[in-house]
Amino acid sequence: MLHRAGTYLHLRGDYTLALDLLTRSLETQESRPEGDRSVLADTLAALGRTQYSLAALDDARRHTERAVRLYTDLHGPDDLRVARQLLHLSRIQREQGEYAAALDTAQRALEVTTAASGEEDPGIADCLMVLGDAHWRRGALDAANDCYHPCPGSAGTEPGHRARRSGGRA
Repeated sequence: MLHRAGTYLHLRGDYTLALDLLTRSLETQESRPEGDRSVLADTLAALGRTQYSLAALDDARRHTERAVRLYTDLHGPDDLRVARQLLHLSRIQREQGEYAAALDTAQRALEVTTAASGEEDPGIADCLMVLGDAHWRRGALDAANDCYHPCPGSAGTEPGHRARRSGGRA
């Protein structure tokens, strides 16, 4: 119940109260070793996202790395839940100025997402955006642009304009 309420409050933008409920949820779950490890992983992930929103990056990283390990243990390294946490971890690394690590982590998230869901999964765009942001923050603008415009025909389009589709109008 604490986990669900904390997640709900996070989605509403009430990060301080969400942090309190998610922290209490984590403490409760850790006091019961026979508990559901998948719920524990979900709580760690939610706690990491909330701490990131509050700019508590060290805490966010610690909980997100733990969520990655737990999801990997539960579902294997090529699961979408692992990819989502890797992508979140990459954002944290980027904000901490660890651009090379952020790029490696986001690349791994992209590989897992592509393998698990295929090229058309919306998660691919999220991965490319995070990769592009990490490249941009380290000053590699051409590499960032390649991530932002991966589709044929989209490179060279101006922001705010749609690329032409064959047989149709822009």
